[in-house]
Amino acid sequence: MAMEANSIDGSLSAMLMADGNLVFKDAKTSDVLFLFQVGEKILGEAAGIIFSKTAPELHIVKKKKGETPYVFDLSERRLLITDDDRGIVSTNTVPGSGKGFSQDAKAILQDILSNLPLAIEAGDMVGTDFVASRGVRYYLENLEEYLFVKYPMKNADKKTVAKLLYSFIVSEKGTIDLVSFRIACVCLKKLLKKKDIKGLELPWRPLYGTVNAHISLADSKFLVNTMRASMEDLKKARKEFYQVIKKCRFYFPKSATKEILDTMLPRMEPFTEEFHKYQALLCLFLPVKHGAELIKRWLPRLFKISLWASRSSSMSIWFDLWSRVAKHNIGKVDLSPILAEVFALYTQSLNLNLNLGSGNPNKGLEKRFPPKYKWLIREQTIDIPFGRLMVYTLHLDRCKTLAATLFQMTESYFHPSNTGRHLANLSTLLATLSNYYGKRIGREMRGEGAYESKLRLEKKDSPFVKMIMPVVKMAMYSKSYRMIYAVQFLLRTLANVHPNDVVGPQMKEWIHALTNVSQSHRTMSALSCMGWSVDAILSRKLNPTGCQYLEQILWKALPGIDPVDLMKTGRTLTFYVLLFYTVPFVDARKHQPAKGSMQKVLEYDEEAKRVTMCLDEWCPQFLDALLKVIKQQEGFSEKNRLDLATLHFIGRAIRAFFMCLSERLGKLSIEHLAKRLTSADFWSVQKYTGVVFSAAGLALPTAALEKLLLLFGKKLVEKSKDGKTWNKVEGTSGGETEYSLFVISELLSKAGAAIIPHLDLIRGIYACYKDAKSKDVKKNARCIIKKTLQALTSVYPAEYRGNNAEKWDDPTWNHWQDWGNFEDVNNLGIRWHVPTRAELKSAASLCELALVPALDTLSKYRMKGSSTESEDSELKEVLAHVEDITTGIHCVLGDFSDREVTDSKISTTASKPVVTSFQGFQLNLSSDGKSVRPCLAGEDVQGSISLRTHVANVLCGLTDRIIEEDASARKKRRVESKDGSATTSTASTIKGSVQIMSTLATCLGVLLNLGESEYKKTRDMFKSKTTDRMSRRDFWSSKKCTLRTLNVEYADLLHHLRIEFSQKFQRRYTAGVVRCLACLLELSVNDFEKVRSSATGKLQVALQRYPKGGQTAFIEMLDVVKSKDSSKEELLGALRILSFPEVLQCISTNIDNTKLFLEAMFMGSMESSQDDHVQAATQGLFQGLLATFRAPVPTGSKKEMEAYTTKLDDLITHFYKIFSAGGKKMHWRYKLVGTAMLLDLVLSSEFVTKDALKVFTDGLISDTFALRQLSIRAITAVLHMKSVLNPDKTSGKPWTLELEKTGLTPELKSEADWKSIPISSFLERKCSIDGHTIVSKLSLEEDSSKFLGTFVMENLSSILDTLTENHPLLSPNSNSHRKRGAAANIMRLVETRFPYLHELASNQAGVLMSAFDTTHVRMILLLLVQFPALLKSEVLGKFLKSAVESEEKEKQCVAAEFLTAIVEYGLSGSYSCFEETKAIVKPLISVVIKEGSQDTIGMWRDFVRCIFRASRFAPRKLSYISSALAEAPFEGNATRSTGSAKLFRQLCLLRSMLENAGWRAKGVGRWVVGRLKEAKLLSHPYKQIRAEVGVILAQVTRACFNHDGKSDPTLKALVESMTTQLEPLLKQKATESVDVKNTEGDSKEQNKAVICLANVAAQWMITSTYYGEFVVYNDLLFPLLPAILNLQQSSDAEAAERAKFCLSAWAYSNWGQAWFDGNALEDSKERSEGRVVDSLIGKLRKLIKVSNWHVRKSIAEFLAIFIARSSGLVSAWYKNGADSHPTLKNIKSTLINLLSDPQVEVREAASIALRAMLVSSPGSGGPACGMGKMVEKMRKKLVKLSKTKVGSGKDAIPQRHGGVLGLTAMILSRPYSVPDWLPSTLIGLAEHTRDRIPVSTTAKKVFQEFNRTHQDEWHLFEEKFTEDQLDTLRDCGTTLTYFA
Repeated sequence: MAMEANSIDGSLSAMLMADGNLVFKDAKTSDVLFLFQVGEKILGEAAGIIFSKTAPELHIVKKKKGETPYVFDLSERRLLITDDDRGIVSTNTVPGSGKGFSQDAKAILQDILSNLPLAIEAGDMVGTDFVASRGVRYYLENLEEYLFVKYPMKNADKKTVAKLLYSFIVSEKGTIDLVSFRIACVCLKKLLKKKDIKGLELPWRPLYGTVNAHISLADSKFLVNTMRASMEDLKKARKEFYQVIKKCRFYFPKSATKEILDTMLPRMEPFTEEFHKYQALLCLFLPVKHGAELIKRWLPRLFKISLWASRSSSMSIWFDLWSRVAKHNIGKVDLSPILAEVFALYTQSLNLNLNLGSGNPNKGLEKRFPPKYKWLIREQTIDIPFGRLMVYTLHLDRCKTLAATLFQMTESYFHPSNTGRHLANLSTLLATLSNYYGKRIGREMRGEGAYESKLRLEKKDSPFVKMIMPVVKMAMYSKSYRMIYAVQFLLRTLANVHPNDVVGPQMKEWIHALTNVSQSHRTMSALSCMGWSVDAILSRKLNPTGCQYLEQILWKALPGIDPVDLMKTGRTLTFYVLLFYTVPFVDARKHQPAKGSMQKVLEYDEEAKRVTMCLDEWCPQFLDALLKVIKQQEGFSEKNRLDLATLHFIGRAIRAFFMCLSERLGKLSIEHLAKRLTSADFWSVQKYTGVVFSAAGLALPTAALEKLLLLFGKKLVEKSKDGKTWNKVEGTSGGETEYSLFVISELLSKAGAAIIPHLDLIRGIYACYKDAKSKDVKKNARCIIKKTLQALTSVYPAEYRGNNAEKWDDPTWNHWQDWGNFEDVNNLGIRWHVPTRAELKSAASLCELALVPALDTLSKYRMKGSSTESEDSELKEVLAHVEDITTGIHCVLGDFSDREVTDSKISTTASKPVVTSFQGFQLNLSSDGKSVRPCLAGEDVQGSISLRTHVANVLCGLTDRIIEEDASARKKRRVESKDGSATTSTASTIKGSVQIMSTLATCLGVLLNLGESEYKKTRDMFKSKTTDRMSRRDFWSSKKCTLRTLNVEYADLLHHLRIEFSQKFQRRYTAGVVRCLACLLELSVNDFEKVRSSATGKLQVALQRYPKGGQTAFIEMLDVVKSKDSSKEELLGALRILSFPEVLQCISTNIDNTKLFLEAMFMGSMESSQDDHVQAATQGLFQGLLATFRAPVPTGSKKEMEAYTTKLDDLITHFYKIFSAGGKKMHWRYKLVGTAMLLDLVLSSEFVTKDALKVFTDGLISDTFALRQLSIRAITAVLHMKSVLNPDKTSGKPWTLELEKTGLTPELKSEADWKSIPISSFLERKCSIDGHTIVSKLSLEEDSSKFLGTFVMENLSSILDTLTENHPLLSPNSNSHRKRGAAANIMRLVETRFPYLHELASNQAGVLMSAFDTTHVRMILLLLVQFPALLKSEVLGKFLKSAVESEEKEKQCVAAEFLTAIVEYGLSGSYSCFEETKAIVKPLISVVIKEGSQDTIGMWRDFVRCIFRASRFAPRKLSYISSALAEAPFEGNATRSTGSAKLFRQLCLLRSMLENAGWRAKGVGRWVVGRLKEAKLLSHPYKQIRAEVGVILAQVTRACFNHDGKSDPTLKALVESMTTQLEPLLKQKATESVDVKNTEGDSKEQNKAVICLANVAAQWMITSTYYGEFVVYNDLLFPLLPAILNLQQSSDAEAAERAKFCLSAWAYSNWGQAWFDGNALEDSKERSEGRVVDSLIGKLRKLIKVSNWHVRKSIAEFLAIFIARSSGLVSAWYKNGADSHPTLKNIKSTLINLLSDPQVEVREAASIALRAMLVSSPGSGGPACGMGKMVEKMRKKLVKLSKTKVGSGKDAIPQRHGGVLGLTAMILSRPYSVPDWLPSTLIGLAEHTRDRIPVSTTAKKVFQEFNRTHQDEWHLFEEKFTEDQLDTLRDCGTTLTYFA
């Protein structure tokens, strides 16, 4: 059979002949041009065309143009379209629109490419005003929309646009608007997403510079400019910029890798903010596709560095890096050596509840990523990169072992009985595995994997299925919907890849679940999972045997449609929908085989045909079940979410049902519906039955209308005797009439051309019921006309079938062979409904019948004077009618055909509307207004106008008349309201007008909005549909979606989006538009809320479409605001319109408009209005203005710039005058927003006047708290712009070098010392970021500076009082804060308005909830820079001296803030400045150290933190402070007898210094350790002191960290010394403890000192886990472990509790250390012997022989937790069938020995630990590698122990009990499965149920536990036992039945 296809331009046709040859013909002459012989693969030249073959495609290239217009697919034997036009010309688009779409796309793209570079070059972001805006943002928004609607782009254009966007994003020229920056990032991300731009290369350094600009907000090129943006804009911009970096990484040059490493690695200082920053940047920028050799060089070093962050929130970025390495380097880079560590880290990150003790004490203590850099990691969970890593290393044996172990260990956490936070992580992991496993398999099957075949995951090899299916089977029935979703996604992938391993076993279980009436959640889960996998189950290609399940699942799922349980009904219908999408319901008996052709026969064809024979019986049953659900509904409400959901899934299910039916089955189903839906039971649920009729009318329009329309029509109307007219049928009830009209309207909604034969009946129904008395009947009659017009004039898909529509038309189609097969996404063969001439004529005739008379009625009403109440009622009905009809013919109303308006003037010549490629026709009204006729869109038909224009003229005239009438009524109402004479009759006379005006507003909105109101909804639906399609990815072809129905819906939405986008460039602002907008403006300030609400909603959408109207709206509403006669209602309406974004743009981008607005708001009466509603609306308006205000900067000549500057300065001066005029009383909100506006203007103009400063200074000493806060920020912002802060730069040498020896840092004593240290000046007028210089432009006039200085000096006392009172945390109930809550929004807006101000001036959370405010610090610092004389002020000196000595917390807090600012100021200048500040600070610090209360410690710790950060973390710069802090605790021969409070305060400050100085305080830390020993503070008697000393030791250890893993000698000596002193603890027995109370003299003191020292050791060890940097401690603290184990028995309750907590924290810690050194990964058992884990196990193994049984029990409890959390580390080298690693052997031997312990408590603890080991280890009898040699030997040994004869020795009972406990542990390690070894092992314990206690107790418990955990699936497990074993189980009291 020949197949013909045409080329794009229509010049060539290709015909594939039956013999396989391809014939090319001239499309016009039909002459044969040449023949291509496919079989012989002959390539050559002919007729000026060159062939080139790139398998599997043949490219045919024109010689002259060098184009490739035709591509022939050799494998699929069809003519393809070229890549440049793909998605435009295809069978998925509306017929006739492809060429138009292509033309529009090219025109739009050309406009963008031509103008965007010019706008970027000019630096014009948004234009000089909104009306004429054609700046960068405009073109970027167009480009974003262009890409969003999937328009194509050639490779050359992609490359050009990508480079242009990239250069814009990284631009260092001028200013960048953050909104434009974000949009550019979105566009570039979309362009780079597919990684298909050939020849593109992007440098990495500009991106790196831009990242630094985002981090250093104070100096950012985004912020030191006139384009202000909110913090929300910044967050959005950063989010998109992060994604852009990830996409650009693919296009980095090969040299980038070395450059990135060389740049970032030296800056990765451990445990500092810099480390967090550069690890994020390194993982983000580093490419992994430029050679395996290069990766092998940097991988070991980076993996070692990643362990420094082993328990911080940044581990996800490292996992992401490893997963990228794995994905792109399969077979090139072996990641086996790091997998054990990675799996262990992931297991630890899950924080699973082990049901041992009180849970993980370290949970929630993960080190948080610094907020400043948080956007660099995007807060992704660790599960996604880990899942990707697992999939792309799954070819490695070690990964298989570790993955199997992981799933075995977590198996019980997937069980439905388990809930908790871990489900979120585990479900994400499953979903990720599904996604990437399918992707990898698909790429390998398509031959895209560039690696050896042995590394591929073959479909036949299914170890992954075996390891994961036990987990999936349990998770499938989880109570968590998120888990079920992940499982059904995974099952679909597995069923497609491994159908033989998955479908059969699962179908058996699912079918059982469908028949299980006792557990409905299992039924629902089975339905969900089966629905998602139904395409794989029934696919004839993947699973030929699947057809046998169809009949079963059709019938067994039917009871799930349950009227009582809507949740189950929804799940069942969703399953059926997916089934309908997959299987065409066609009876195979009616199949007509093709004549003369051999029919291809597939396996199980006969079975598939047989199943289709049940469809005749099943379809009516399905309809009955669905109608039963509908009948049970209790009405419908739009506000009820359950009703909406029910309507949605019923509508979706019934549409899918009708669409999958053959014509015969469809008619059968419609006949069945006709019998059921005519009863009165469905009248009350007509909304639900409506969707049934709508689906029938769409799927089978002819049959449905012939049967159902005629059936219901007969109930409503009948022909007159003469046959010319229609009459009502008498006797029909009102409810039945309403119901019949409604279902008819739904039936017609998408019936298309099938309506035309029934138009006479439709006209008759409408004519009979349009004037009915019942409101609902009239509404439904109008709805019939509306739906009919929509069906006739709209473009929509005429079918939503699961298979290509052409197949349904082919009677020879072997439909049973297409079950579960996928259609080509690019060739869906969609059947569209496109209006024909006949349909448009029919629509025109209906308009003449319904619309023209209605418009005549409105016109007549307009000509009248006053109206009666009956006429008003008639008018409302007519308006409602007009609204329905205009909505129905919306797409053919035509554009406004009157004259265009430019610059608020009507042009003298009429312009023709632009012809679009989507509007083939429109409806015009004749000049006499009587006839409606279709014509070409935009056609100039003499004597006619578009319907839209005519309707608008009529409605606007009517509106003018109504408004005129209402104006007189309004005056009367106001007079009546003033004298109180308003009556009920007065109110009734205006009620009709309210409804009329509301309907008028709605009609005007329909005319103006042209679909804009639906655009956002359509856009959101399109995004949602895109997500749905992604979830149905076809892994074999890499297509995004396999369901044709979803693709059809997607194509429909895309069509509408493209139409709306193209119309954006054709909007004509005509006189008709202006008039409609004016009417809506009048209605928006009406007295009645209903009218205002309706009008303003429509007006806002209209202004979005016609932004030119914003200026008109602004002027009109400003008049309302200024008028003193305006009522409250008018003001509320005007303020709401002024708050519209389009109107705000007119105000904020035009200085003249800004001036007019401020005059109106501050010179009228609103500023003193006390009405709460008006003030609230005013505040909302100002908030919107502050968020959008920006002064546009001209890009023209110098003269224009000067004029602009003058205009802006005049605005500031003018605003100051009206803001502070004559002491006028002003509402406090107005003061606040006025100050904010003035600050905005000042920062925008970069010019500060004395007048502006006066406003800020007055606010600084105001009584209003909010005004003080804002004024502090205002002064800070002004001074900050004057002196730009330099970015943080680390000074000093690289961190890896030894900087200081042991001892205190020497002070700076000369200028030479000062100059010898590289101190960067951080307060300059000029600074640079990576070579980019930024200069502050703010001008502070001399008189302004002088005024500010004078004010500060004269009012310093008041300023100090303000700062003292300005600490809300210290005095939250103060009266001065009563307005803080009301002003919070304004304050927050002002802060976020200027991101740099927000970062510098916001209050950073202090330690211990300190009230320390960095806002104050920043202001004081900047004042000192501007006015150095302030430092010598006597007032300040006296205040500081009194404040540091005061007991008032407020004064202490201000003192801390002032001293912080002074210290930072001293670091910024010369040596003399440093000496001056040192002289002030040093004595005050001495007072602070020696005196002060406990309550102020947090403030002074913040002081220490801030000054060390300001010194760039170099202690020598602050040596005079660091020395004082270090020496203070040891001054005056301080010993362990020194008082607690003072010493505690000093130690806290010392700890803060060590913490913030970090590794640079290594020498100081060693000195402190020595002094602690000398002063005997290591055994101090006070609890607080001991805790602080322990933390200090931890900080010193952290500072002394050495990356080579070696411990610091000073600390090692300290540990040895402490171990020696703690030896008395090791000598106690189980019945003894170090008793302090019962000893005397020196012995008592010694014992007490030992306990105190042990407490310090425990605190040191606890802190090591709390900080999350366990790698720092290595094995340093191991010698202290025995003492801590023994400390648990101390009589000191505090010591015992601390020891227990310490052991628990250590057991839960993130153990592990990489076992490779240098630059190579080494993988051997020998290299692992020195690991920390082995060292720990060895230490514990030695301790099991101690006499104290409490210690032995603690070891077992420790191992139970440790093994579970570090399973990857202890079993890394296990191979199936091989012996285990020595570490695991040691653990096993330890536990076996403890099982025979004489003490029963030890034995039971060892049993729990053994169970944990078996669950967490491979080869332990579970899914992970079966049972290995070690465990098999252990099992035999345990059986032997359990048979030990009682009486054979004193150890007989412990050994027998130990054996039973060990076997119990093995059985309970498999709580939800029954391996082959388990039945015999369990039955072997039956004899022990009659043993003596405790053996019998243990044996009985195991049977009880086995019964509890296995009863849910006992119907499956029962088969594993023999009859004798089942009898034994029953004898042991186990009655295992499902219903037990």
